[in-house]
Amino acid sequence: MSNGALIDVEISALGVIERAHFSPGPGLTVITGETGAGKTMILSALSLLMGARADATVVRTGSERAHIVGRFSVDTHVADRVSELGGEVESGEVLLARIVTSEGKSRANVGGSSTTISTLSDIGAELLSIHGQSANFTLLKAHRAREILDRYGAKPLTDTLESYRALFLRYREIVDSIKSLEELRSTRERELERITTFLSDFDRIKPLANESALLKERILSLENVDAIRSALTNALNILTDDESSISGQIALAKRALDALNGGSSATQSNQGLIREISILVNELSSSLRRQEDDLDVEPGALEEMHSRRAEVVALIKRHGQTGLDDPESALIEEAKRARVLFGQLQEGDQGIAALESARYECARKLLDSATELSRVRKEYAQKCEEEISVELSQLAMPDARISILVEDISEGLAVNDGVQTRICSPLGCDEVTFLLSPHLGAQPLPINKGASGGELSRIMLAIEVVLAGRSTIPTYVFDEVDAGVGGKAAVEVGRRLARLAQHAQVLVVTHLPQVAAWADTHYSIRKDSSESVTSSDLTLLEGSGRANELARMMAGREESPLAREHAEELLAFVAAERKRVGGRSKRA
Repeated sequence: MSNGALIDVEISALGVIERAHFSPGPGLTVITGETGAGKTMILSALSLLMGARADATVVRTGSERAHIVGRFSVDTHVADRVSELGGEVESGEVLLARIVTSEGKSRANVGGSSTTISTLSDIGAELLSIHGQSANFTLLKAHRAREILDRYGAKPLTDTLESYRALFLRYREIVDSIKSLEELRSTRERELERITTFLSDFDRIKPLANESALLKERILSLENVDAIRSALTNALNILTDDESSISGQIALAKRALDALNGGSSATQSNQGLIREISILVNELSSSLRRQEDDLDVEPGALEEMHSRRAEVVALIKRHGQTGLDDPESALIEEAKRARVLFGQLQEGDQGIAALESARYECARKLLDSATELSRVRKEYAQKCEEEISVELSQLAMPDARISILVEDISEGLAVNDGVQTRICSPLGCDEVTFLLSPHLGAQPLPINKGASGGELSRIMLAIEVVLAGRSTIPTYVFDEVDAGVGGKAAVEVGRRLARLAQHAQVLVVTHLPQVAAWADTHYSIRKDSSESVTSSDLTLLEGSGRANELARMMAGREESPLAREHAEELLAFVAAERKRVGGRSKRA
């Protein structure tokens, strides 16, 4: 299983599911079953792990709570995020959990640590991409449409974006500096006086990092010098200075052991240990002597330390923050900033003029970069929309056409270079919208207005196939991707799901045998007479079981000889197609 893949899911008391365990495989996993058997409940469970909204209605009747736990194999980026949240990652795997009570309350858990639903959603978005009529479609969010286009553009577009971003950050920094100076202009003299007083006090004291704490420690040592000196002397006598010192005794023991030449391995080990002990005793003695030497200070040194510490503490109280662990370092950094600001304030309007000149120069470069970024985005938008439209023509949308509109954003930072003004953001000046023309002559409309739920799923499938290999999302989930299709189009839906599954883990709920035949892993789900689903009702199909299920999907009953023959023919066709294109071998 590759990094980021979904390993298994435990579901309890969710809708018709009483308790079930589901383990999708690598590649393409399909879930089939009769209507109302609970197929979509598995997708509902995954949606809850993605932070989807939930209420008491999702909890199985008679149960106190619904509980979903997903186990994922994650990469180091996600593992680090989980660790930052206080969660645990074991052997590259992490657990995501969601509980919904019968009162409608909801709790989330990542790596064994409680967290917010929002955080669960953020983590889940890096692990799963769910496409279904009830899901939050990626393309319905404007910023996500831009991300899809940028991902399609790959390195050329990313490099252009990074160059633009660096200029944008520099421009905003200059603008902020100008704003600060203009705000200070009316109070410049007062601010200059404040900075002069601060720097005068600072330069007179010249505090060192963490100086007051270090002085306090040193003062305490010197104030207890007699007791400390007595203890050090006693320790040194015991270690080295007395006739019966530890050092002397160790030397005798060492000579005795050294006399055992050619001894056993145990003797050699003991000889090594006593040498180490001798070295450690000597190191301890040297350290104690250095500590003893440090107690010898010039007369009046203690008073000087008290005086110095009082000066540093007074400086902190007057100009710093006493609650910090190292207030002196904060003062040192503040002094650096104050010197820069002092110079700018002294320059007065000349300082602002210099910054304005720098702003116009940076604005020119920024707008040039923004124009290039827009050009590159439009170039890749044309290529991307053509590829997506080709895919849609094979997915029962033969006359559908995707258009990707790249136009100026309306909100952001207004940038003027003296010639033109554009609204800019950290990600450029472009707003990206995916439009759909469902048939020839139709007016292009935003996808959320021009496509049904099933069409949305197929559009997302087409996009993901086009983006295959460029995405970092490890697992895709599709529901209703085959809605409204059949025959050859259904085969093509399955073919494209299988193609996407060569780059990522793909989970699909389907009612079409032409789609299910492409599965690497095939589960069938049934609801028993008690109107509930348990793990025993979720069956991994292999061998003849797959043909039986496809026959049931074709004819409504698996014992039909003709349907069984057609099912085996379909499986053979898919196997031959996989072999022809060198795809993943299906399980048998």
